[in-house]
Amino acid sequence: MTENDVWQGKVAIVTGGSAGIGLATARALAQRGAQVLITGRDPGKLRKAAEQHDAIATVQVDSASVDSGQEIVQTALTLWDRIDLIVNNSGAGRPMPMEAYMISLPRGFPPARSAA
Repeated sequence: MTENDVWQGKVAIVTGGSAGIGLATARALAQRGAQVLITGRDPGKLRKAAEQHDAIATVQVDSASVDSGQEIVQTALTLWDRIDLIVNNSGAGRPMPMEAYMISLPRGFPPARSAA
């Protein structure tokens, strides 16, 4: 396995992927073989981003919405039946306690672990 094919057959989610760093990340992953789901609020930007690579799919959501995480994960699982990487590149717009972001993950999805 080389640096250029390590993402072959993997699935990535990139929030805020319709522009800037998120889009650059999504393109780099797609060019290395990943299927990539990007999120964003602007349908025009999402459409233009998806046109840049066949392996980029989109879901229009506002990451500040409490239900957005579940929608994003479910979309990726519906499309590809797996998730290997999540790049959280979008902001919620205002600081909130961590508990406000908790969602129920689909059955069998491993819980997140703290890096601390």
